[in-house]
Amino acid sequence: MKQKNTVKRKTNSAAAKRINVWLAILAGIIAVGGVFAFGLIAYIANAAGESSDTYNPLWMVYMIPVMGVIAVPVTILIAKFVYKHFNALSDAINAVANGQTGVHIPTAGAGAFAGIYSDFNKMADEIAGMQRLRTEIVDGFSHELKTPVASISGFARLLLDEELPEDKRRKYLEIIVSESERLARLSQDNLTLSKIDAQEIIHDRQPYNIGRQIQEIAIAMETAWSDKNINLSAELADVIYNGNANLMESLWQNLLSNAIKFTPKNGDIHIALADAEDCVIITFADTGIGMSKEVRAHVFERYYQGDTSHTGEGHGLGLSIAARIVKLCGGTITVESSIGEGSTFTVTLPK
Repeated sequence: MKQKNTVKRKTNSAAAKRINVWLAILAGIIAVGGVFAFGLIAYIANAAGESSDTYNPLWMVYMIPVMGVIAVPVTILIAKFVYKHFNALSDAINAVANGQTGVHIPTAGAGAFAGIYSDFNKMADEIAGMQRLRTEIVDGFSHELKTPVASISGFARLLLDEELPEDKRRKYLEIIVSESERLARLSQDNLTLSKIDAQEIIHDRQPYNIGRQIQEIAIAMETAWSDKNINLSAELADVIYNGNANLMESLWQNLLSNAIKFTPKNGDIHIALADAEDCVIITFADTGIGMSKEVRAHVFERYYQGDTSHTGEGHGLGLSIAARIVKLCGGTITVESSIGEGSTFTVTLPK
């Protein structure tokens, strides 16, 4: 790796020297051209009857070395300044290409290159951020994957015991089924998130009744909230929204599932849909356990689970998926919450 960088740097230096020579030759040509231009002016002036003392063509002979002495060194100095900064940029680009993170080029004293260096530094920061995110995603997925796999493996081994009582055998089988389903959800949610992460625009938009869609999702998830005896209420206006119905369905499912997950038995969940002049506002409010300021700051991050007592019920991807879908729609999603006072998620979608 170091050898490659050294060779590249030598190549850049040799190229700079060659270009400096060409610039010096160009400076000489410009100098001579300037002198001949003066001679042409002198000739025209003499032809027009001007004083030969003022426009003496012989001056151009003496001006050639003078112009050369001035133009060539100045051009070389400018070229050295330019290629000094080009080499700094080239070295930084090579460093990033070789996997180094946190590469920055000082902008002080860079002159006209300060803007270029600033843009490069922003790009380097973005690349470093993407690398950190990739590492976090891999680490998070690996961690989430270990738990169900370890459970399935462990309880499967216990089932090999021929003297295991029937009630324990059934219990272990139920755990294996549950963990298998959790593993399937983890894989599906990762696939969904990877897919929408790769999107920049939403395709297949069609106008449809968003209020009716949320109502149908709430009915479809009735078993989940009725098993906890949760009082689910809704105020859903008939709003026609132009969007991808399948993608939006995933958004509402994740928000409602999150509310059900953190709302205790006999709690309340309220869904409201309001039709504003230029946007649609949807809120999911619950009387659940709430969250601290620290948890609120990370709640939309992948695999983040602020309440470890509910880790068996999810894997920290639902709200990440919801946030990404809202971003694709050009909207915003916010959360208001306090410990013990429930949470309210607000989605604002532009029409």
